[in-house]
Amino acid sequence: MPSKTAPDLLRSLSNAISNGKHSKAEKALNKLESIYSELEVKEQVQQTKALKIRNNTTTEPKTRERSNSFAQQILMLDLARAGVLSSGAMHLADPSQSDTDSLVEQLNNVASQEEKLVTSYQSLSSDLSNISLPATLVITSLTQPEGRVPKGSAVEFDLTVENVGDENSDSVTISQTSDYITPKKTNVGRLDGSEKQRVTFSGTPVSEGQYTITFTATSDQEKTQRNVRFSVVNKLELIHTMKDLLDSLESQITSSTNHGHGRPYSLVKKVENASEKLDDAEKFVNNQKGKQANNMIRASTNILGAALNSMHSKGKGHGKQSLDSDLRVAIISQLEAAIDQGATARNASI
Repeated sequence: MPSKTAPDLLRSLSNAISNGKHSKAEKALNKLESIYSELEVKEQVQQTKALKIRNNTTTEPKTRERSNSFAQQILMLDLARAGVLSSGAMHLADPSQSDTDSLVEQLNNVASQEEKLVTSYQSLSSDLSNISLPATLVITSLTQPEGRVPKGSAVEFDLTVENVGDENSDSVTISQTSDYITPKKTNVGRLDGSEKQRVTFSGTPVSEGQYTITFTATSDQEKTQRNVRFSVVNKLELIHTMKDLLDSLESQITSSTNHGHGRPYSLVKKVENASEKLDDAEKFVNNQKGKQANNMIRASTNILGAALNSMHSKGKGHGKQSLDSDLRVAIISQLEAAIDQGATARNASI
């Protein structure tokens, strides 16, 4: 079944982007990506059923026509969804390089397409329910660590396996390939048509580096797999990333000054002070003094937090008179990213 929540989520993302609410936009985009990931296989099943109806010459012509239209809607919407996810991610990465008005229009258009797909499905649902498909085992959702994982932190994977067909799937098991994740294998048993089961795996990576885990759902009839890729990084790597963000932020401010905007000196000073604290944190890490390093990282994020609050305040410090709206959104985005990176760095072991 198509998602009834996707249109509202798309419009929420559109409003957040229009109003420069970076954190809200990021949350909405992540939620949208998760919904689309879960919809992909289920809608492929409905599309297969619709094409069976279309190809059945004994079916009433209008029903065949509606079935064909529904299948085509799914195909076109798949492309549109990929487009908004890509455009949204690019905007969040660098709002100053994005055409905000065009993106907002794109999001609203896709929201309308989502609503039309729901309407088409509702008019065809009884016909689709009469089409039977064999047992089809699919890992419909798999949550994984977001971004880079701090060394020494536990990771968790919530996996949902579903039989999206109509016949039963027998003796279902789920296994995974990592030695530090448990369980290695779990028995789910029988899944009836449209039945699903959630399983959780967890563990702690032993060292930094790139990780790939393959999850496999197997039944008497078939098997299906999904891969998860993520990286584990130590405290020093995260400090370096945070410093890179601050260097980029300072460059943005300097560039704006060179193009005629007023230079927000108090902001520049805060960024410089925060960067100096990170230099001290790096020295403590190199001397294997994790607690002292965390104190310096916390001091840096506190300074950046003060800068962020000032950016959100009206008419204070380096307020709204000195920066245009696009630059302001970009700076807020960089500050939020650096603060998030600092929180992650504190959790990482040396």
